[in-house]
Amino acid sequence: LVGSGVVAGMVFNDGLVGPGASVGLITIIGDYTQGPNGVLAIEVGGEPPFAAGVNHDGLVVDGDVSIDGTLRIVPLDDLAGLEGSVFVPLAFTGTGSGQFAVVDAPEGISIDLLLTEDGLSVTAEPSIGDIIEEFLEEIDPAENKLQSGDEVAQLAEDQADLEGCDNDDVEDPTSKTADEHGVGCRGI
Repeated sequence: LVGSGVVAGMVFNDGLVGPGASVGLITIIGDYTQGPNGVLAIEVGGEPPFAAGVNHDGLVVDGDVSIDGTLRIVPLDDLAGLEGSVFVPLAFTGTGSGQFAVVDAPEGISIDLLLTEDGLSVTAEPSIGDIIEEFLEEIDPAENKLQSGDEVAQLAEDQADLEGCDNDDVEDPTSKTADEHGVGCRGI
């Protein structure tokens, strides 16, 4: 079942339901059941706020809904507008039950689903892998480098020298090496 329009009667999806020819809306006057082999394909694009039939596909059911199978999220353009967005691709007037066995989302997007009393809410967030990758790209390697073995050895030696410092004679005993303090430190 693909396209936009109104269907009068119960619909059992064990194939594909894809509202719209790009973005569209299918209204079912009756119950909707999606079986284990069924796919609900929802296209989404543009910038938030998202509205069914405007910038994402929608399935509106005037009746009860039972879901299984696959929810496929299909981006119409880049994912910039999708990240952090909430949209409702499935709305119903009756009761809702079940859950999608598979959520097929674009790479880089993590999808959270919430079946409410009147619809399915989808929240799209960057995937954890993309968050980590973005974080790592922001780290300046010049400022966040591992210290060499020689640097670690010098720090250990300086710490040993500072252990003998009289802290009353030094404003911040850890701010300089023992040689820079010049007073009250053993080994000088």
